[in-house]
Amino acid sequence: MNKFRKKPVVIEATQWRMNGDHPEDSVIDGLGEGAVVRYYRVPGAKGGKCAKCSAPLPRHGWIDTLEGGHIVCPNDWIITGVQGEHYPCKPDIFEATYENAEAPMRQSEQVRLRTEIAQLNATLHQLRFALPLKKAAEELIEQWHDSDDSCITSRQLVAKVANLKEALDNKKRYEAVSDDPT
Repeated sequence: MNKFRKKPVVIEATQWRMNGDHPEDSVIDGLGEGAVVRYYRVPGAKGGKCAKCSAPLPRHGWIDTLEGGHIVCPNDWIITGVQGEHYPCKPDIFEATYENAEAPMRQSEQVRLRTEIAQLNATLHQLRFALPLKKAAEELIEQWHDSDDSCITSRQLVAKVANLKEALDNKKRYEAVSDDPT
């Protein structure tokens, strides 16, 4: 089975707690229905608790997504997707999947990325690279060393390292094919 890596994409998200929390919902003092997160309504249901979070159902919202409607529990994150669509995400999934794009990098992430950059730099010196790729790698390394560790966000750096790795893999494949006498 093939493996895939999620592309580093910056998303917008708001944690929803009650009617009117979403910035695109123009609800005043909790009165009225939001444009993004609407009231949760079940015909004939009066009360009851949510099977997912155990909160009373009247405290929930409803959101229309590209795949259909979804219930929104208090504390769910409302994510704006790459096509402008909205969908809910449970807090534990959000925490495991996303990080604040504007927050400084964690120390462990900085160490890991510095190690990857050092490995790429060593590989660049061993292989004869096409000039544009070598120049891009040298610029990345220079930017990193000249920065105060906050000028490049972790997502930008991860994306640049991934692009360089992909270019390196492509270069190795090309050299292997061109060296093959058959």
